[in-house]
Amino acid sequence: LFLTGRSIPEADILSLIPPRPCAMIVGRESGEVEGHQRKLDGMMPFYEGLGVGRQRAEMILVDGIHNMEKPKRETAYAWINRWLNRTQEGGQEPPLSPEPPAELNCTKTGFVIRDLGGETGQTLNAKLAGSWRTARPAPSDLASLAAARSALRQRIARCIGLDVTTSRSAPPVSAAGVFETEGLTVERMTVESQEGIVLPCVLLRPKHSSEKPVILHVAELGKPTSTTQSSVALELARASHAVFSVDVRGAGETDPRVRSTLLPLTRPDPQQWRFDTCAADSAQAGTTLLAMQVFDVIRAMDHLAGRPDLQNHPVVLVGEGIGGVWAMAAAAFDERPAAVVCVETVPSYTLIVGSQYYLVRDYFWVPGALHDFDLPDLAALAAPRPTMLIDPVDSMLRPIELDRCRKLYDWAQDVHRSLGSPGAMQFHRTAEGTAEAVAGRISEALAGLSDRKP
Repeated sequence: LFLTGRSIPEADILSLIPPRPCAMIVGRESGEVEGHQRKLDGMMPFYEGLGVGRQRAEMILVDGIHNMEKPKRETAYAWINRWLNRTQEGGQEPPLSPEPPAELNCTKTGFVIRDLGGETGQTLNAKLAGSWRTARPAPSDLASLAAARSALRQRIARCIGLDVTTSRSAPPVSAAGVFETEGLTVERMTVESQEGIVLPCVLLRPKHSSEKPVILHVAELGKPTSTTQSSVALELARASHAVFSVDVRGAGETDPRVRSTLLPLTRPDPQQWRFDTCAADSAQAGTTLLAMQVFDVIRAMDHLAGRPDLQNHPVVLVGEGIGGVWAMAAAAFDERPAAVVCVETVPSYTLIVGSQYYLVRDYFWVPGALHDFDLPDLAALAAPRPTMLIDPVDSMLRPIELDRCRKLYDWAQDVHRSLGSPGAMQFHRTAEGTAEAVAGRISEALAGLSDRKP
């Protein structure tokens, strides 16, 4: 239920437990107390309505996290014995003498998957995804290609729950101050993407006039917060681009997590759990976190389109990390971007599903995505506009070979060729991987876009 964003029926299921006794034994450090309390509160009216009182259901807090260590076991013994009228037996666990692991092995090494050639949930998912993502040629005639792209766009919109209303007014904007530094004017503001959704933004502008494309920058870690620390957005502004950097919901200032304090993905983290729960539960509203973030990017473009000082410049979307996905998807559903650049982005969902391990965050919350589309399909919908992947990474955030990346984007490249833009899908690796190197590569590639009007 959780993974498909349908946790509402959980309350119905829990209502079937009363009038029988129920205990929720929860670790104080697990980050799960609040969630279990909501479940318990939802069950209480059934205990009262069935005439047995509230005392039959309780949450018992013990030291520890999400595990089955001794504090939880002994609490369980005591609770079970109480309700089976064996309170004299208490809850203390007798001394245990665990069997040596070698005595418990059912195969030579104890690793059944390796010894017997078995499958895991991950390998089964990868095979299923592989059966969905079969090779497909791009239609050779433009009419068939247009129909195929239209159907794909509709399918993706349904899958992610994106509704981009064609008639939108300019988003409300609130100024938050202006200051100048090292050849740049820095304008801070907030943009209201939709009612109650306020996005902190910063506009970095070179003090001298420039005809270069305007950069709309969205990053997994949010907009730059200092002019003394190098960043892709700041380096692009120093290269004479006006850069509008936006914290879409769930990024930067709008991220409820404190990124510097997040635990490794090998350990449960209450902050990440709360974030993931909200992302999964968005499916109950018929949408996804991805759709909301893409809508925020489109609303940022609405703001730029309404600025007399910038509206005549072509707009280029630059996304860092998962921000590259937001940028590609925004271009897939909006004709205004002149180009799209993805920096250190995982180029395909198949790289995550097909990997036993991963270090990426937040790519996951699109139920059934690979059944309907993969990330290269977004690039195909952005065609014939230039789309560039710089320093792409795999699920472990390691550099991925460019040839492998090109293979993943075969269909997108076929679409570009059919539309007469064979060189518009590009893949680059910077030698240094620094913000300066990435910004230099982007600025160089965009040199020919200055004459294109939005």
